[in-house]
Amino acid sequence: MKYACIIWGAIGCICFAGGCASSSHSAHIAPHLDILLETEDGRSVRYDVSEDGTLRFAGGRDARNSDWSWTGHLDAAQGKRLQSLIQEGKWLETTPHGIAGDGTRWEISVREGGRRKNFRIDGEVPTVRAAWGILEDAGRARLQEDLDRLPRPDMDQYMRRRHIEQSDGDDS
Repeated sequence: MKYACIIWGAIGCICFAGGCASSSHSAHIAPHLDILLETEDGRSVRYDVSEDGTLRFAGGRDARNSDWSWTGHLDAAQGKRLQSLIQEGKWLETTPHGIAGDGTRWEISVREGGRRKNFRIDGEVPTVRAAWGILEDAGRARLQEDLDRLPRPDMDQYMRRRHIEQSDGDDS
């Protein structure tokens, strides 16, 4: 009986420790991805996505230095689409070739599982541009706080002003 209690106690400790360890790992949403976009006119924008879907943004000088000004999150569908584009473009196998001519430069670091690749591209690449679109869409959330502070339109006030303006026009 004494040994049974010790064994069950040990099993309980192992299960408890395993449960704690497994709960500390976040769900895998996306591959780790860092993309810096620099344009011919001097704009710089950087997005960084961690495997748990955390999205960080930096713009201007801060983009070059990875001084993040905003942190948000990708959802599972966005992460899955990024994963699909990276596989479609074979980013981990070969460096994509850009269509030169527009002065766009991309610096990309991608890590998935045990594989990692860093590369630079001059010009446009469809899979890179599509991935950038996903990051921009998710990154627009950084503007929501500012948009929420703007005054809401008041239709009654608008109609009163319109009526006054129309009345003033009748006097001429």
